[in-house]
Amino acid sequence: MRDCVAEESARLIREFALARGHQVTPHQLHRWQQSGLLRKPRQSGLGRARGTEVLYAAGTSAQVVRLCELLKENRSLVVGFWRLWWEGCQVDAERVRTLLHDKLDQLENFSSALEANGEKDPGDPDDTLDWLGRLARGPLTDSAIKRLRARVGIDDFATFLLVVSEIASGKFGGWGDPDDRKLLASALDFSFSPENQQDLIAISRVLDLRNLRQVLKETSLKELENARDELREIFELLDKLIDITANFIGKRAADPLGPTLSNLDFRRFLLIAWLAARQFPSIKAARQQLIGMARGVQAVVRIANPSP
Repeated sequence: MRDCVAEESARLIREFALARGHQVTPHQLHRWQQSGLLRKPRQSGLGRARGTEVLYAAGTSAQVVRLCELLKENRSLVVGFWRLWWEGCQVDAERVRTLLHDKLDQLENFSSALEANGEKDPGDPDDTLDWLGRLARGPLTDSAIKRLRARVGIDDFATFLLVVSEIASGKFGGWGDPDDRKLLASALDFSFSPENQQDLIAISRVLDLRNLRQVLKETSLKELENARDELREIFELLDKLIDITANFIGKRAADPLGPTLSNLDFRRFLLIAWLAARQFPSIKAARQQLIGMARGVQAVVRIANPSP
């Protein structure tokens, strides 16, 4: 027998939202449910000759209020859907898989554009480099990418993008030019030893679009949620560390990748990549080390600065 106390009527949901400054119509509730942003309700009889009412699962009122807040920031239902799921709300999880497949389609289109960019000889690496050069010299909106281009130098930024695109598309087979290793090391402020080449080849294979599609296909909805929660934990700890560091060096210097990490498209790609990478024991161990280190730093800060 159903626990009716744990369910919420459409009228109750609308009243709950109105009390918090959001006017919601029955049509909106239906549309959001059809779009997968709310769990499917059920029809409940009111008794002989009294008709029926629509009952939603417990917690729907709070989820509707949160959705209204998100839609005020961005009217896109797709963005609202993703953010609800990312925050742990109950939505149509199969649509999450669809969004991730759409992201892979975008990456595949971009990869195809790198290989055939409208030049007479699309297979010529120099043509691709020219195309990337025009892309690299164009206006940039992401402040972190702007600083990265400034560090690399605008003349070498196209080559840097080409190397990164080879790694990210699963096509990296080793350094084609020794200067590429120096360029990547300079851009990322990391010294790449010859042994790191094999690590990059392994990472590139993980990021191969065919591999990512297969991993996404085979991942259960529960594992998808687990992977999301693992990334959320990392992001939350990074945010706390950034806040601690910002007290000493300022928010902008402490969080150079903030705009990139908060970008929803980037998070979708990162989630897909994490689905593949988390299968490796060394990656899972590194995540645990990162979390342990971050928690250790937090503990030291709390001891050094006890709350009043």
